[in-house]
Amino acid sequence: MSEKSVTWLERWHHFLKLKNERRLVVVTGESKTQSDAVQAISHFCQHQGKSMLLWGSAIADLKSINLNFRHQLGREYDVVVFNDEQFHADAFAALSGTIKAGGFLVWLPSETQQKSPDLFIQRLNRQVSADAEVLYFAKKLPDSESHELNFPTENTSSTLDFNARTQDQLAAINAILKVAQGRAHRPLVLTADRGRGKSTALGIAAGHLIKHSTEPFKIAVCAPVRESVAVFFNSAINECTDSELKNNTLSFGDNSVEFFPIDKLLHEQPDVNLLLVDEAAAIPLYLLNRLVQSYPRIVFSTTQHGYEGAGRGFATKFRKTLEKLTPNYRKLHLEQAIRWREGDPLERFTFSAFVLNASERDVRLPKGQFHVHLLNKNELSEDEGLLEQVFAILVSSHYQTSPSDLKLILTNPQAKVFVVKQEMAILAVSLVIEEGLANDSEISLVQQHKRQLKNQFIPQYLYRHCAVERAFEYKFWRVSRIAVCQNMQSQGIGSYLLNRIEDKAKQHGVDFLATSFAASALVVSFWHKAGFVMTDLGLNKDKASGEYSAVLLKAISNNHSELLDSLHFQAVRSFWYKLSTTHSDIEPELAFELVCGFSERFLPALELIDETNVARLLSGQAQLAQSAFSIQLWLKHQMKNAQTLSAQTIKTEFGLYQLPQAFYLLLRKYWLCHSDASLIQEAKLTGVKQLNSLLLATLQALDSKNT
Repeated sequence: MSEKSVTWLERWHHFLKLKNERRLVVVTGESKTQSDAVQAISHFCQHQGKSMLLWGSAIADLKSINLNFRHQLGREYDVVVFNDEQFHADAFAALSGTIKAGGFLVWLPSETQQKSPDLFIQRLNRQVSADAEVLYFAKKLPDSESHELNFPTENTSSTLDFNARTQDQLAAINAILKVAQGRAHRPLVLTADRGRGKSTALGIAAGHLIKHSTEPFKIAVCAPVRESVAVFFNSAINECTDSELKNNTLSFGDNSVEFFPIDKLLHEQPDVNLLLVDEAAAIPLYLLNRLVQSYPRIVFSTTQHGYEGAGRGFATKFRKTLEKLTPNYRKLHLEQAIRWREGDPLERFTFSAFVLNASERDVRLPKGQFHVHLLNKNELSEDEGLLEQVFAILVSSHYQTSPSDLKLILTNPQAKVFVVKQEMAILAVSLVIEEGLANDSEISLVQQHKRQLKNQFIPQYLYRHCAVERAFEYKFWRVSRIAVCQNMQSQGIGSYLLNRIEDKAKQHGVDFLATSFAASALVVSFWHKAGFVMTDLGLNKDKASGEYSAVLLKAISNNHSELLDSLHFQAVRSFWYKLSTTHSDIEPELAFELVCGFSERFLPALELIDETNVARLLSGQAQLAQSAFSIQLWLKHQMKNAQTLSAQTIKTEFGLYQLPQAFYLLLRKYWLCHSDASLIQEAKLTGVKQLNSLLLATLQALDSKNT
């Protein structure tokens, strides 16, 4: 280890600290060269009292971490060494945001990445070579005489309230205080790229509230892991200097701020004046929905880029819930950088390398002037403008699009990227994965539960969950993503793209088109219209969306329609059981849309006695409770009538009600088996008598569509 290299690191750290920026350091060469560099970095950190994280494989006898990178969100390091043979793109992007001003992200490319790089690494290497502010060393870290540095003068003073570093951060602090002190049921959503000071803003606001509240004031803070709120607690302590932090609670007199893991928070339901949720996008959406319903004063804060799912997509998805439950919610986005300067070299490199700042073009389409193209991976790798267009559409439309998707697009030989183009503009994108036709040894590993095969999601799912013994013998094209430019949606472009993909699939001898997604009524409707049928509805909710995953298939050849019918029949049969048990929390709109796609051949028969029971009920000769089973069955055969329901109102002795909303109340009662008490609370009714009156009027309105 060279002492001069350590001196060089010390000078560069001081230089970058004064400039309020970070740098990417790339060290290539043999393993010994990289090991010596890491030893020098480790010695520098120990000597200077700096924090360091080694990610990936161990090197130079140093302990490494390669588990869930999301556990590092909210932490801060002076140096992160990235030594990952597989190059986990999501981890690289996320960890770059944990580095303090004055720090380094050190990438140690493996021997394979240096000598035989794939298209993703080739492109990354070009980004490194083209960036003059990346510190690239092919043999060793330099000594102290290698670079002349012009040190700037330090200026860290702040004249803003709360010692806020920017106007953005001050606005965020005031917005948080308004949630705590203003009207209830007006949650706040804070979004920002890393380094904008959102966690600090949460901490300052929390510290101010417990310091100045004259009445007992309790704050709960929640995050994916305890380590994520380290910055938050430090900021709260700096604002309320006489407070005491013990375990997970910061106390000041009768006031406190306590950290709760999400599961404990929902289980214990502590009585608090304010709930703060940091790194919200890393918490399953359905759990966030429950928080909104449980707490009247709540702030959600999340990072826009850097881990599973872009923040833009998260905000879009979560906004739908907030608009429904708390239409007066507020949103605030922090633009100004704090933890590092505007134009920070490491942030700029990361955004460019992973196309995180790509934005959609504003396109307008004259009719009939678009075509579908299958893009070449080399073309995508080398044409930055084309790659940015493709990724921008995926990021805007899919909340789970992440840097790893970029790697998949460029390196996975089974991945195909289809686009709809108008001249040079991309209007829609679909990512298709070719699956099936596995060899005997691979199939054996799956059968023995020894291995999860790559590029075999659908056949593995059908084999394990649907008992399709020959699943691997078929050829599938799985539509992993399909997205349309925001201002070109609802014009049939997505359906056009899917039809052209089906044409290509037929030419390539594909047996089935398939898709799997977090099921919502709108998305399911799109796939139903395209001729896909449900073959399974998962038992567990998708962690990112909070919705159940659905698997839908479409047979390309009539030779396989019998298998598809069998799978669909199984799915329909199990669906009715799931509705009243494991899936009783499903949205009625989704249940309705799923049933609309069921083949009438597979619906349970409506017997004469059932028709008689419903007829007697509608004519006033029977009670709802006496006819419950027949109503449940009768509703299953009324989907075509229900699809024609308009936004008209129905009249009862208690007043007027919107028909579609009343219909979904009917489904909650007879399909999802919700209690009368929950239905009365949801519909804001006065009691059982008013509920029954509304249910009966809705049944009569539905029956009138059939007469």
